Amino acid sequence: LERLSVDNAEHLDDNVKAHQLWCALKALQDAVEQPHRTPFAEQIQSLKNLSSADEVVSTVLSTIDDSVAINGIDSVSELSTRFLTVKEEVRRASLVPEDGGVLSHLLSIILSKIMFRKYGYVDGDDVEAILARVQYHLNENDLDNATRELNQLKGWPKRLAEDWIKSAKNHLEVKQAIEVIEAQATLSSISVI
Repeated sequence: LERLSVDNAEHLDDNVKAHQLWCALKALQDAVEQPHRTPFAEQIQSLKNLSSADEVVSTVLSTIDDSVAINGIDSVSELSTRFLTVKEEVRRASLVPEDGGVLSHLLSIILSKIMFRKYGYVDGDDVEAILARVQYHLNENDLDNATRELNQLKGWPKRLAEDWIKSAKNHLEVKQAIEVIEAQATLSSISVI
């Protein structure tokens, strides 16, 4: 009878730990899915405290940069809005030669206003085609493919897009970490049963 009581108490403890892990994960998801940039360092710390014995969760949490957790990540909506500005800057930069002077920059501003723009999922490796495909993917809420497309840029256009690409990668990495933790939490819950 005593052994049965001890086993039952251990089972209840495991159940409580699994429930706490799910609650902490839900708090992290809520912080990350806000429509604006929201810090989630407290939620990460809570998950670290609860899962110190779980090697998978600990490893995944260690991949999230502290500065990202402190500052939060941009939402897909914020990234889409920012892309509109980045797109215009990239378009202008694509018309300037690598060693272009002030006159080249002024000319690129004028030309970028009157040049033909591509829309939708179009073929090609030129800057306009890449920008069109990125916009297409963002309209489809496919941040992963939008980031992959924009990462294909070269030279000055890529330099101008690097901050956006970094923000998008941070968003994708945090979302992927949450998916892995969720899978691990599911496995932990099943093993408790």
